[in-house]
Amino acid sequence: MIDPATVINQYNPPKVEERYFVATELQREFLMQHGFADVHAIGLPIVYVSRAPVWREPGSLLVMPPHSLSYTYHDWDEEGYASAIDSVRKEFSRVVVCIHPSCWSRGYWIGTFQRRGYEIIKGIGAQPQKPALEWLADVLRSFEFVTTNGFGSHIPYAAYFGCKVSIFGPWAGYRLEDFRDAPAYAVNRLRYEELLQRTTRHEIARQYPFLVREPMRAIQTQEWSKQEVGEKHKRLPAELRALFGWTRKNRRQFAVAEARRSARRIVGYCLPPGAKALVRRLHHRPNKDWAREEARLQMFPASTKGVTNLLGPEIEFADAASFLATAHRLFHRQLYRFVVSTDSPKVIDCGAGIGLSVLYMKALYPRAHVIAFEPDPGLFALLEVNVRRFQLEDVDLRREAAWIATGVAQFRCHPKGEGRLTVREVEPDTLEVKTARLRELLDTRIDFLKITVQGAEADVLADCADVLGAVDRVFVGYRSSLDRPQQLDSILRVLREGGLRVHLETVQPSPQPLLTRQIHDGMDPADMALNIWGYRG
Repeated sequence: MIDPATVINQYNPPKVEERYFVATELQREFLMQHGFADVHAIGLPIVYVSRAPVWREPGSLLVMPPHSLSYTYHDWDEEGYASAIDSVRKEFSRVVVCIHPSCWSRGYWIGTFQRRGYEIIKGIGAQPQKPALEWLADVLRSFEFVTTNGFGSHIPYAAYFGCKVSIFGPWAGYRLEDFRDAPAYAVNRLRYEELLQRTTRHEIARQYPFLVREPMRAIQTQEWSKQEVGEKHKRLPAELRALFGWTRKNRRQFAVAEARRSARRIVGYCLPPGAKALVRRLHHRPNKDWAREEARLQMFPASTKGVTNLLGPEIEFADAASFLATAHRLFHRQLYRFVVSTDSPKVIDCGAGIGLSVLYMKALYPRAHVIAFEPDPGLFALLEVNVRRFQLEDVDLRREAAWIATGVAQFRCHPKGEGRLTVREVEPDTLEVKTARLRELLDTRIDFLKITVQGAEADVLADCADVLGAVDRVFVGYRSSLDRPQQLDSILRVLREGGLRVHLETVQPSPQPLLTRQIHDGMDPADMALNIWGYRG
């Protein structure tokens, strides 16, 4: 399934003088016949992954649809495939859908399976704290069955780790027009055509008929997969060092350079000690317990409370997936990082959730004064516990919703932190919460204002328009609900008139917004989500 012709097709003309590494002897011979003089069969990288024991859940099914690339566009039958999985769902003890990070960020597959209530995990490459192939191996070893509806390396990989693999459901193939923005498309159009012809459903079924079957009837094909990945060509470490030209000197130089790059990437410049400790905790895995804990959280049931020690002291959360995503946004990417001349900035956090943003602010500036609003009683209880466990001082926790008036309002709770005020209409399953008028706190200088209030951000900012001059920096999490008018223009106007410049980032873009606009399928379906930063200067 791994075609050596793709090596030739990458270059125009091929660079036959360079050294190449392939999986099998057959591939080596193929390239040698085409003029490549220095080719070595060493197996694919997957054969070098350690064989750590992982418990495989009997009767479990991992669904792995094919994935997009950053420059490809697709028109896959997502509903048809999800319906096909629905038809066999009851045959398995557990069904999990693994979505590649590229598809996750571009909106392929995830919404279709979310609407049907499937457990979803983000695929390979989304776990920066662990080598990608090791993470993939751990996942594959934990499922008995794996099914897909497209061509890809996940097929032999899953079989290699003992899964019973099947190709099932409407075929999600690749078309030539999908690659129109590919970097090599213009010069290698004919090569793309040849490659795509080899990956049609008919061609795959002809070459690998034992894979095309219903998931529950899949069989183990580990011996076949060992041939595909080149296990028998696996080399000893000393042999690999010789082939790669690794000497002690250049390995030492590489290690020093990589350590310096990692230090700059992880610690950044002049972070306070508290931030360094927390960021180091996320980027460096001191032992295998850390890896096991993250893997446990990735498999944690949705919307279920739990406890983790990923950041040091125990943190209680309401939803594991939301916790991991937020932790990486804050402590890996450092979404809210800012620099001020004082060591005790004033911060207002509207929509603090379980407190990760508060932890980050206090790690960045241990002497910061933080006012944190969270109206959801369940999340507020976790916020109190987490702040207490980290022994944070000068944090004012308020079980209120930041709003345009002080009083009470109806509120809909959500375990993933997507709860919102329902001030315009009567909705079921709401409760009464206290509200506080945010503008009343803007009578003094505020170094950082965070507003993530699930649909109320435009109203809150509009109410603060004439006092926004007291705010030096602001972050707004904007989500446009499908059933309400968009208010982005109002938000940008208020920020501009308040003397702030803005920077926008699309959080989860639709791959084809003129055709499909719904990007979020939670309690409040949305057609646009943006991160908006406002700053002076």
